[in-house]
Formats: sequence, C-alpha cells, structure tokens
Amino acid sequence: MGDSTSSFRFVLSRTLESKHFIPICLISALAVRMCWIHFAPAMPVADYAWYYETATRILEGKGYSRYSVGWMPTAYHAVGYPAFLTLLFAVFGTSVLVGKVANVILYMGALLLTYRLAKKLFHSEIVARTALAVLSFYPNHIAYCSLLAAEILALFLALFAVALFIVEKSRLWKAVLSGMVFGLACLVRAEVVFLPVVLFGATLAGKIRQKALRGHLAFFAVVCISFALTILPWEIRNFQTFSHFVFITTHGGINLFIGNNPHATGAYSSGSEASPLLEGTKSEYEKDAKARALALRYVKEHPLRTIRLWPKKLYYLYHRDIEGFVWTERGMGVWVGTGIGSTKAGTITFFRGCMIIAQSYYMLIMAAFVFSVVLLVGRRKHKTGFPETAVVSLWIIIYFTGLGLIFFGNSRFHFLTMPWIAMYVGVLVELYAAPRSSEGYRLPAQQAVKPLPMGSAV
Repeated sequence: MGDSTSSFRFVLSRTLESKHFIPICLISALAVRMCWIHFAPAMPVADYAWYYETATRILEGKGYSRYSVGWMPTAYHAVGYPAFLTLLFAVFGTSVLVGKVANVILYMGALLLTYRLAKKLFHSEIVARTALAVLSFYPNHIAYCSLLAAEILALFLALFAVALFIVEKSRLWKAVLSGMVFGLACLVRAEVVFLPVVLFGATLAGKIRQKALRGHLAFFAVVCISFALTILPWEIRNFQTFSHFVFITTHGGINLFIGNNPHATGAYSSGSEASPLLEGTKSEYEKDAKARALALRYVKEHPLRTIRLWPKKLYYLYHRDIEGFVWTERGMGVWVGTGIGSTKAGTITFFRGCMIIAQSYYMLIMAAFVFSVVLLVGRRKHKTGFPETAVVSLWIIIYFTGLGLIFFGNSRFHFLTMPWIAMYVGVLVELYAAPRSSEGYRLPAQQAVKPLPMGSAV
C-alpha cells in the first residue's frame, strides 16, 4: 500500500512538473470551450438577452435604456458588460457568436493570470499548475462560455487588476493601470469596489516589515485616484439622469432588501411577498433608495434574525455550481434539432448528465479547499509551511463570501472566488505530492518558506 502511494505521488509530481503540462492544459482548455460554444448554440435568455438587446440599442444610438413606461434611461444593471458587447459588435458585427468567442479568449487570459498569481502568491510551481488545471477543465465555467454573461469579463478584469496591484516593485504606471482596471471591473460587477482596500489591508503587514509603508501608501492612493477617475464619467451620467448620486447601479438597495426583509430566505427571490412595501416609488432611484432604507431599518430592528440567516445565505452561495448549464439549456430551447441532441428529450438528458458531472467536480474542489485550509491553519502540528503571501487569496475569498452574507446567497456570486479556491487545491496537491519537512512544503528550484503568522501578508 505504501509503495503504491509513493508511486502515485511520484507520477503526480512528475506530471505536474512536465514541460508539456502547461501547453496541454491551455490547448485543452481552448479546444473544449470552442467545441462547447459550437455544439451548444444557446440563444440569450433572461438577463443575457437583455445584455444583448441593450448592446444593439446602444450601437443604434438609442442609449443605455430600459423599458418601463416607454424607453427610459437606466442604471439598473451595471453598464460595463453591455458597453463591452457594444464595442465588440461595432468591430466584428452584431452576433451572439462574437460575444461567445470573446468569452473564450477572456477566459484563456484568466487562466494565464491565475497561473501567474498562484505562482507569485504561493511561491510554488505545483500550486500554480494545479490551479491552472482545475480551471482549465472546470465544467460550469466551460458552460458559461455559451452565455452572454458579465461573469467572465469581470473575472478577467479582477484578476488583471490584482496582478498589477501585487507587483515586485511598485511603479506609478502600474498603480494607474491597476486603478483603471479595477474601475472597469467595478463597472461590470459593482461588488469589486472594495477589492483594492482588501488587497491593501492584506499586504500591509508585509510592507511594514519591509519598511516600505510610505511607498505602499502612495501606490494605494494612486490606485484609488485612478479608480475614481475611471468610474467618474458614469457617475456624472447617473447624476444627470436621476438628479442624485447613484453608485454604478440602481439595484444595490433592492438586492440588500431581498436578503434583509421579514420574508427573506437567504436566497434570491422575486420579492413578491415584500414588494407591497416598495409601492409608491416613481423611478429606479426612488425604488432603490426606499428598498435600501427598509433593509437597513430591518437589520437595525432585527439584528439577531439577520445574523441567524447567515448560514442559509452561505449555503445558497456555495451549495452548487451548475447555473452555466441551466441557462445554456434554457437558451437551447429554440435550437432543438441542432447542436447537442436531435430531440428535446435528448438535449435534456445530456444537460442533466453535464450538471451531475459539474456538481461532482465542484464538490470535490470545495472539499479539497476546506481540507487545505484546515491543514494550513494547523500547519505547526502537521509541520507544513505557509507562504505569507498566500493569505491574500484567502482574504479575497472571505471578502466575496462576506458580500453574500450581507446581501443574499446565489451561486453566481461565487464565480469570482473560484480561481482563488483553486489555488488552495494546489496547496493540497503540493502537500501530497512533495516531501514534507519542518521548514515548509517543497518549492521546486526554490528554498522552502517559513510558516505564516496568520495576520501577515505580502
């Protein structure tokens, strides 16, 4: 038994360290995604149809609008993704396929960024390669490539901005560019807004030890200024439209109300039970403002009820990861007879199988993540090292998880955390595949790192 285990560890280690491993992952990731968007030709439905239709309206010069009582200027959804589609359509023509190919290209960029970030933060080639492999074949993210959804664009921009923020040598142009990319990511998904603050806090202790606090503060200040200037034109537009300050969207208060009202379940709901409370509002802004006020009043008056709902919100945030297949299947409803499955029954059977595979893959990844964190927290007992920079990934996961507890749980909301979770899966593989020592887990061609004090960072 011991010999077979040692042999498997050896094979696993040699496989991960192979010079062909990274090219095989990237080529496979590209091929499987291109095949998916070809054989699963889903049409946009629900929010995805709205993104597509809005982009075409902007391209036709009708502005960023939403139908209420006639076509009215809107800020209900973040403008970033429809604007991105508009640019694509202006260059390559108005086609759903253009958006899907862009998803594939953006995700390939996200894979490379994940690899680079994992290698830098964890000081380990094995961790970086494992994270790359996990995401290359991640079923739900593959399915998302068929959707005109904001998630992949937001993921790429967030990873790019973090990569610019966490640099060996802080330079002005990197701070400016990082702030700009953070701003663009925020215009796509508003929850990115406090990510620079999280990174600043997570890297503060390390900079203090390096006696680089002044430079770190200056770098962060430039990032914030660049961030603010990037979103400023949209904020001016919103003020001119609604005569009030509106940060990115007019549904932040509504989302807060969905998760914090007498009928809240911890998951997303249409709010039909609580919607009478919002009657009497005349505009998007007024409805959002009233919803926010009601939610804050509910939290203030019922703090214990609010906290007791957190476990349910956490469950709904992470309980599954199949929505890419769910929405692709719905978008395939008009394509029965082509693509996957020659009949509706065949298409349904295929997607049910995909969902089972996706959920199993996801549960395995989450189990490995939890086990990895437990091992690292108990690193002294297990004599395992923990690079101090690795805590950055954990703080990012905590940040996005915390947003789910504040608002409500939805599996779409953990999309941005998966690269960081995949990195911790890589740590578990490293601990298994590499010889353990009292100084830390093995780093290929590098010296082992010292254990991490949990409050430390870059």
